[in-house]
Amino acid sequence: MKGTCGHLSKTGNNSAMLSDINGCFCFDMTEILNSDAVRRILSGMKRTASKLILVFALFVATAGVAQASCIAEYKAKRDNPLELFFAEAAISGACTVDNATRQLQSRLAAQGLTLLKIVSLRQG
Repeated sequence: MKGTCGHLSKTGNNSAMLSDINGCFCFDMTEILNSDAVRRILSGMKRTASKLILVFALFVATAGVAQASCIAEYKAKRDNPLELFFAEAAISGACTVDNATRQLQSRLAAQGLTLLKIVSLRQG
């Protein structure tokens, strides 16, 4: 089906025309929509959209995991010479003082440190 031409409406503007084209552009919409170039563009857009949706889904999934982690602020020490530490560490599992204490004692012992106190816990 061929496209139809509309009539140019009068705007009341008395300035010179910006082009010397008289009338209007007539085109067949089916030729444009069925062209190979348009198909290639649309298939590329579909692939890009699919990739973006996948990346967004992975982002949302990992953001949920990151929010579920627990951050413990703690005080620790090392003897001979005495050194005091205040730091944060990610805790896996339940966000409780007992769980954080168990995990941090073993981690810090491997570094030659002694856990003094869990200062605070927060969801990270």
